[in-house]
Amino acid sequence: MAISDTQKLDGLYKKLFFGVSKTDTASAKSPSNEGIPSPLLLRGDLIWGQSGDILATPPTNTTGIISVHNDNNSSAVLATVDTTADTNRTWKTGLTNWIPPEFGSRYSIKIYAATSGTPNPQTTGTLLFPDGSGNNDSYQFDYQAGVLNFPDTNLPTALSGKVIYVVGYRYIGAYGSSSLDVNFQSVSIGKTTNLNFSTGTTATNVGGVVTISLTETLQSVTDRGSTTTSKLYFSNTTASTSTQTGSVVVGGGLGVAENITVGRDVIVNNIINIKSTATSTSTATGALIVAGGVAIGGDVWIQGRLNAESLKIIDSVFDSTAIVVNTLMKTEIDTYSIQDFRSAKYLVQIDDGLGINAKFEVIEILLLINNDGTVYATEYGLVTSDGELGEFTADVQSDNMLRLYFTAFEATNKLVRVLRTAMSV
Repeated sequence: MAISDTQKLDGLYKKLFFGVSKTDTASAKSPSNEGIPSPLLLRGDLIWGQSGDILATPPTNTTGIISVHNDNNSSAVLATVDTTADTNRTWKTGLTNWIPPEFGSRYSIKIYAATSGTPNPQTTGTLLFPDGSGNNDSYQFDYQAGVLNFPDTNLPTALSGKVIYVVGYRYIGAYGSSSLDVNFQSVSIGKTTNLNFSTGTTATNVGGVVTISLTETLQSVTDRGSTTTSKLYFSNTTASTSTQTGSVVVGGGLGVAENITVGRDVIVNNIINIKSTATSTSTATGALIVAGGVAIGGDVWIQGRLNAESLKIIDSVFDSTAIVVNTLMKTEIDTYSIQDFRSAKYLVQIDDGLGINAKFEVIEILLLINNDGTVYATEYGLVTSDGELGEFTADVQSDNMLRLYFTAFEATNKLVRVLRTAMSV
């Protein structure tokens, strides 16, 4: 004798709603009295690994996760009738994993009866409703299998001489338990031989603590060729004040193949080894580029040249300029604010001409400025190759700027290099 529908329903009820195995009739054992667990099988290879990226509002066009099927994209799916069932009773899309309305009501599929071959069934066809038209002609759609069935007494009259078109959205993202969109609260993982979060566009959100104590290999996060690389987010905002604090704590080394962007301080308790050999020719080039100031508590060793527009040491400053003078007019060769520096020592080198007939001069100049802006100057250490090439003067004007001038004796192209050492006020 065949199993009765009552016993079939009892077994299904216990399996689906209580996750237990049926061992006796409903009258003998209620679901709460069944003691053998029997949860539904969740196949890891069929898990929608990027389901966390399915938004409540469907996309307009197909993405790496969602395939769009509608008139706008000329992609409504023409179903084929299942010839093993009663005539027109069951229709197959041939496509699986349609996104159900549990992700949002807009994902509910729409069924149209339309003429075969029409490019726009939503416009030319007749929309059929799940609850039917009041003529016992409702339908059911299996979103996983992509199968439409009319289990009610009648078929829709609109289906006469027509075919079925299905409009909706399908999941086409990554599959597998290793590509889950995981929201961790607190996870501790001990010995693991293979922990592989291989994601396409999946964002793995970690809100609590993930502790991984490995004695074997931990595989890295990889990308399976999806349109967007996977991401790992830690929403914990704990600040780091040591190697044992922060939202991410790594006990060993860390290898990163691309850029790292840090929004706050970087504290390093040991050596920073920069192996780039890029040459510095400006403030924007070189192996290490710092946009702001640099504070150094110990010695500094430089194998190459030190190029600085201005070098200040405690209350002193080293500064240099170079200017070409080709006139007999008084020419400004350096300036600074007397509110910054009380005194200055200049080493001035002058190159005049080229070749064996070139002339050179080097001289030292000391300047002192008192509080009323009076400049006191002295020159010493004069060395020339063929006599003096000009004279120097200095003054302070109403803008409280000291200016050092050079007046050439001959109107030839002279390169005047100035090195200033100044002491603060």
